Amino acid sequence: MTKESFTTSAIFLFLLLTAYLIYLPGLSGGFLFDDYGNLPALGAYGPVDNFQTLILYLTSGSADPTGRPVAMASFLIDAHDWPAEPRTFKVTNIFLHLLNGSLLCWLLLKLGGYRLSARHAGLAAVIGAGLWLIHPLFVSTTLYIIQRQAILAATFVLVGLLGYLHGRQKILEGKTLRGGIYAFWAISSCTALACLSKANGILLPLLALALEYTTLTRSTNPKINKSLRTVQIILLGIPSVGITLLILHYIPSDMQQHPPGRSWSYIERLLTQPRVLWEYLSLLYLPKSYTPGLFNDQIQHSTDLLTPWTTLPALISLLGLSAFGVIFKKRWPILSCGILFFLAAHILESSIVPLELYYEHRNYLPALLLFWPLAVWLTAESKYPLPRLLLIITIVAMLGFMTHSRSGLWGNSEEQAELWALINPGSPRAQAYAAQFEINKGYFQKAVDRLEQAASRFPDEPQISINLIVAQCGAGEVTENTIRKAAESLRHTLTGTELLFRWLAQGINIAANNKCKGLELNALEELLTAAGSNPDIMRSAGRRQDLLHLEGLIAVRRGNMERAAALFKSSLMKAPSAKVALSQAAVLAQYGNICSALQHLDFLETSASTEDKSGMSMRTIHNHILRREQFWDNEIRALRETLLSEKPDASTCGNNDRELQDQTL
Repeated sequence: MTKESFTTSAIFLFLLLTAYLIYLPGLSGGFLFDDYGNLPALGAYGPVDNFQTLILYLTSGSADPTGRPVAMASFLIDAHDWPAEPRTFKVTNIFLHLLNGSLLCWLLLKLGGYRLSARHAGLAAVIGAGLWLIHPLFVSTTLYIIQRQAILAATFVLVGLLGYLHGRQKILEGKTLRGGIYAFWAISSCTALACLSKANGILLPLLALALEYTTLTRSTNPKINKSLRTVQIILLGIPSVGITLLILHYIPSDMQQHPPGRSWSYIERLLTQPRVLWEYLSLLYLPKSYTPGLFNDQIQHSTDLLTPWTTLPALISLLGLSAFGVIFKKRWPILSCGILFFLAAHILESSIVPLELYYEHRNYLPALLLFWPLAVWLTAESKYPLPRLLLIITIVAMLGFMTHSRSGLWGNSEEQAELWALINPGSPRAQAYAAQFEINKGYFQKAVDRLEQAASRFPDEPQISINLIVAQCGAGEVTENTIRKAAESLRHTLTGTELLFRWLAQGINIAANNKCKGLELNALEELLTAAGSNPDIMRSAGRRQDLLHLEGLIAVRRGNMERAAALFKSSLMKAPSAKVALSQAAVLAQYGNICSALQHLDFLETSASTEDKSGMSMRTIHNHILRREQFWDNEIRALRETLLSEKPDASTCGNNDRELQDQTL
């Protein structure tokens, strides 16, 4: 090992250790938001300790059509059941982040070999990877447990690019067959693994094409170049065309229509994304200790080219940046590479696909090469190397300090909620999140004050009005005015989420047990009626089912079992599901109506399932496995046997189809 390579390796090891240490304060933080929407699958079918529960768990993912099973499998490193402790998940995320930093350094070293001297390439690779590794923007990826999906997608993209470069080098050496096989397996297998971690992993061929277009050089041998061009067309060109067609597939016939649950249209999303991309670039090159974090609902979407006024300048300047990357690729290939790689990696999540407008973690993969051009300049030979060395030390120190501060915030969930609410006064989610911590701590009046202020600014946000009911309940009494405003918010909201209906179910139990003054079953019924008058909520069969189910729960708590059974059957008809039927039958039995419970199970068997049995998605595969394993059949049989053991004469309950139909609303 030469002196230069030893120094370079020592610097990178120091940066790896620094990255590990500055992330340690974040290990004491808890689970957040989407963690609760995905990680409970670890215990959904019991502990993952046998082949059946393993397969059911791996296919239970609902994100993307793929379900992201590779990322799901990675969580088994940390836990096999739920609930679990968050610390081990976070430790694994940090080590994966360090692995990605190491892979990035290797990639930059290989890319630099095409354009720079060996010494310059090594130093630039270490600094370029180090700046990415300790950048504060990626705390919200590394310490947000569920974003291991984004981390792993980047891991496999990096491995795929390294494998492709290895195969490419073999082709340049004249070993066409061997090089082609290396390149094929690298691109095909890593694209699949990356995509099965997160959908943007499908962009690997396009990202390799960006490297080919800017940084990589060709052979002087025409025959070798012809072989290389063939490999590029097959492995990179054709898949990139396929990716483009896939994105175009999402373009609706009417660009003015609003995707379900969104306050903006497709065309408005496209107009907004240039502004969002410039905001990303600003945070990457002008980082801050604290940012809005996970809250993006305060982002003002663009309604036309001049509203807000920054829309048109952002669009024009983004087109100019793209043109710069294309036009100056020969003069400044490394700078062009960083620009085009960044834009290509955003093409899925920052275009027409109707995802939420903004998330920091979407930059984890696109920013991989963004600091390399700066690193190349900082490490270039100079007559006055000391100023550049001091600049490198200053930048690394500033980034490390900001990342350490942000990690500390992520390690204190209560402080995090308070600060995010302060930074995001225009975010209903941030205010509701902070109020929930105050409620959990028993600071009910503080939560009431916060939520009453938020309710005046966000009258159509049920997450504010519903949490205000909870806070007032803890403070002593829910007012009629609060119930009325909550009903109004449900009447006009654009997003009737499953989480909202879960709270309403809890509210029914609170009201039925007289645990909260002012919150009665009549008030809950008023809220359900308001939600039922909202066309955006009623567009979803699942939400229609939820409403009828909740009305059935109210009927149960009032002792009207006949009406409850009829409402449950009507609910089941909206979207027949064994899981729903079992829970409803259990409720009927719990309140003493075993005959109705058995009849409800019989009714399920006469209902046509709405579970998708065709198409290609992980949900389809999951449902197929459940049917093949007779999972729900066994669950229904077990419940039926339990009910009959409690009331043997229940086998004589009448349950003919006509009677069941007459009871259905």
